[in-house]
Amino acid sequence: MILKPQQIEGAQFLADRRLAMLCDIMGFGKTAQCVHACDLVAAKRVVYVTTPAFLEGAADQFRMWSALGYDTQIVRSGTDQLIGDGLVVVSYPMLARSEGLVARLRRRTADVLICDEAHYLKDRRSKSAKAIFAAPGLARAARHTWLV
Repeated sequence: MILKPQQIEGAQFLADRRLAMLCDIMGFGKTAQCVHACDLVAAKRVVYVTTPAFLEGAADQFRMWSALGYDTQIVRSGTDQLIGDGLVVVSYPMLARSEGLVARLRRRTADVLICDEAHYLKDRRSKSAKAIFAAPGLARAARHTWLV
């Protein structure tokens, strides 16, 4: 599969920034752009936060679009042991329920943190938003944080 020129431009936009937001229309291929951007920054450790319904879809998109071939883990429980290098896919509700998981993800340090459906973070008092942005949040431990 080949990215469109606009998607390559979007991926480069992300790769060039530590903190960025990608706001293309639904169906444009934002996840594919994020995957390509991860390849551009040669990310070894990626955390992809999404809705419970898209956990498998996110993993599939990385398999489809990445040239780097990430090992992939979908977090199903707050007590799951985390892989070292590779892609960890986790849901917002899982982060909100498990401070221990957030702490372990933070210690793992991500090259890239991708927050899909970032409108879930609009209430900064929510547990999900705190897991991402608070002082001990995941964004502070990531080299890049991209909101989609």
